[in-house]
Amino acid sequence: MSVAIAIRPTKLRKARAALGLTQSEAARALGGVRPETVSRWEHKQGSVRMRALHVQTIKYLNEIAELMIDLMPDRSARREFLGRPHAQLGNRSPLDVMLNDPPYGLREVWRLLLRVAHGIPA
Repeated sequence: MSVAIAIRPTKLRKARAALGLTQSEAARALGGVRPETVSRWEHKQGSVRMRALHVQTIKYLNEIAELMIDLMPDRSARREFLGRPHAQLGNRSPLDVMLNDPPYGLREVWRLLLRVAHGIPA
């Protein structure tokens, strides 16, 4: 089932850039959509029709990017965090979880970042 939702293209683009993801990687993380679809979402103005699952995964992607920017203003620190294995993710890196467990990997990375933001050992 599709729903009409207005997403701000700049927000998706900024989130992807903050995480250092290509359109292909973002497509994988969002549940296996095509890179062309991510490009269309990023460049479309107005409302975009998409599945509810994609709406939720885009929200997670945006929230992950916002948390990471707040916690790690330095781009290289964000890149290091995304590439380093974490016990909370089964000793896998956040990037690996996002790309290889779509679309729920985004939720797991988001949960890890919430723990870090609240000072809970991760």
